[in-house]
This record gives sequence, C-alpha cells and structure tokens, in this order.
Amino acid sequence: MVTRINILGEVSMSLDGQPVPLAERKQRILLGILALENRLVQRARLLELLWPDERLPRDRDAQLDGYVSRIRGALKAVSPGSERMLQTSRGVGYKLVVDVSAVDYHRFRRLAEQARLALGRDPAESARLGREALAEWGPLAGVRGGHTPLDAAGESQLDNITEALRQEYRAALMTCFTAELECSRHTQILTELANLAAYDQDSAEDAELARMRMLATYRSGDKNKALAIYECFAEALLNGRLAADPDEETMKLRRQIMTDDPALRPPRVEAQSDSEEGPDEHPAGSQPASTALTFNQTGGTNIGINEGHVVINPERALDTLRRNISHDDGGERVRAARELALNRYPEAVPDVIRQLRQEKPTEAQYWLVVALGSAGGEAAIQALTDFAASPAAQNPFTQLAVDEALGIAREGGLGFAPAGRQGGPR
Repeated sequence: MVTRINILGEVSMSLDGQPVPLAERKQRILLGILALENRLVQRARLLELLWPDERLPRDRDAQLDGYVSRIRGALKAVSPGSERMLQTSRGVGYKLVVDVSAVDYHRFRRLAEQARLALGRDPAESARLGREALAEWGPLAGVRGGHTPLDAAGESQLDNITEALRQEYRAALMTCFTAELECSRHTQILTELANLAAYDQDSAEDAELARMRMLATYRSGDKNKALAIYECFAEALLNGRLAADPDEETMKLRRQIMTDDPALRPPRVEAQSDSEEGPDEHPAGSQPASTALTFNQTGGTNIGINEGHVVINPERALDTLRRNISHDDGGERVRAARELALNRYPEAVPDVIRQLRQEKPTEAQYWLVVALGSAGGEAAIQALTDFAASPAAQNPFTQLAVDEALGIAREGGLGFAPAGRQGGPR
C-alpha cells in the first residue's frame, strides 16, 4: 500500500491514491505532529501541542482519544487494516508507523541535507537536489515558504515547531541559489530572486537574499540595477521592524560592485549540459550588446532563442497577458509583459494600466510598467505619471520601474515593432 502524508502546509493523507477524510482541523494537526515526530509521542506532549494553555479543555484526555479514534475510523474506511498504523502505548502516548519516505517533510529534509553536502564538490548536483527538496513545499514563495506547516495558522502553541520548519526551508533555499550561482546560472535565477524578495516583509529584509540578487544582477551585466537593489534593501530595513542599517557583509558587496572587484566574476564552469547557458561573455558591470529581434507570426510559444535571435510571437504575448491579467501568479505576466515591452505593443496599454491598480507590488508589475513605457507617447507618459502618485507605486522597487519606464516613454518608446509594423518612436 502506497501511503502519502503532506504536512508542509495543510495536512492531508492518502492510501493508494485515495484521500483519507480528515474533516476536523485538530485531527489533521494531530496526524501532522505524529508524522513529523516519527516516534512515540507522549500524551502530555500532544495535549500541549493541540491546545494552548489558556484554551486547554477540561475533558482534554477524552478529546485526544476521540481524535485518535476518528483518525483510525477514517483510515479503516479507505483501507481496512490501515488503522493499525496508528498505534497506542497505553498510558504513554501514540505513534504513527509509516516509512519516512511517505512524509513530505522527511523527503524534503533528506534532499536538503544531500544538497548541502554536495555544494562544495558538485554545485550542479546540489542545485538539482535543492530544487527537488524545495518542490516538497510547493511553488517558491518568500524566504519562509508560502504555507504554514502542520495546518497550524493561528495556533500559537505550535509557533516554535513551525518556525523551525520555516528556518529549514530558508536554509535549503539559500543552499539551492548558492549552488545556482556557483554554476554561473545568474541570468536564469534573476526573476525568481526578485519574486522572492517582493513576496513579504521578511523576504524584503533578508540580507542573504539581497546579496544574491545584487550578485546575480551584477554578473548579468547590470551594475546600476545591482546597486539599486542595495538601496531598496537598505530602505526596506530602515522602514521595517528593525529600523537598522544593512549588515557589513552586504555593504562590503556594494563596495565591491562599485569598484568592479574581480572577485565577483562568475566561477569557471568546466562542464555543463547542452541545455544550460554558460556564463555571460560580456564582463560583469558592463551592459550586454543589443540582441537582434525577429518575430514569429505562425504560432508556437511566446518567446524563444534561435541562432542568437529573440523570436517573439506578439499576438500570443498579448493574449497571454489578457488571459493572466487577474491571476495571482506573476510568472506568465512577467514573460508576456517583457515581450510586449520589447515589441512596443500599444494594444497592451489598457490591460497594463488595469493591472497596475493591484495593491501588492510584484515583479510582474515591474515589467508591466516597462511595457507601458515602451509604447511611448503622451498617453503612456500621463498614465505613468498618474500611477507614480498612487498608493500602489509607493514601493522602492516599483518607483525604480516607474522612473525607468518614464525615461523610455519620453524618448518615444523602445523603438521595436513586430514584423509588418513600422518601428521607431511614434
């Protein structure tokens, strides 16, 4: 029988693909604790973790036994005999008998440790293992994960446990991106790093994440933006909970970027697969040469690389933006907006303006601003000026984007146009 238990978020369990119905939240928390501990857990410990002191019920022992009984009933209903995996040590406590590979947390922890050990000898393998580990948590979201482990949101008695799990996630995240940088994949991870930093206050104030963004951006050839990331990080710290200045290590990296320290150059990658891009050929700190643009009018994906040319389908890009305009995930919007910006596609402007009215700044918003600037003309300039004064724009990252887009718009746009359209400023 194949058993799967998820505790890195809402707790769930399945047997041979059949979900085990756990209707009560306390049932799910109890199951999650037993799966996490992977040993006999004493009754007193379970009582502490199920209820905070101020809400401890008088009949707590009976309630605990009732939750155990209902979990066993749910297991038996799905697969008779499986209820025996929840064992009782009379008068002592309970134990969930499952293989550790059945629990997402234990798979994550094993992969994260393997990634950490591989970092010094094989960064590519470390990055692969790190990605697999992080995938157990779901999509990347900030430096603390996107979900509260153990279905424990609002359960203060579980704060110590959930915080420890989040710290394990952060450590695995940093190991993974350190490995990616060691493999000279700085350009490939730029958007991921920016999305992480924009996720929440903890991420915006994370010094290690800020340094990774600065280094990846610098190695990708944009020295000015790398320094701007530092300024945004410093402002986030100053206006945040700590009201502090950046740490010495981050300030040192800023000085190294300002002086083009050779120590910041990408590591030499001896071997890599055909599917991976190598280090940038232009020196860090300098701007890469303009990429020739061609346009695919016959379907296919939104964007691709063909013999050094960026191949773009503008109709698909516009359609992608329109279809994803109301979604929370910015990934597709980032790509679509970037393509629209490169294409100077004015039909996207109304969709862009609507998207900019969202309250939470994102990396998608940054590129939508640039897309708007790429259209050029008085309407784009006025829309950007109005947006700059709105509450949604009062974020350091967004303010940088608005300034950049206004500069583009005032010069008439980016000067690119799809095949069949006249290029140059309007």
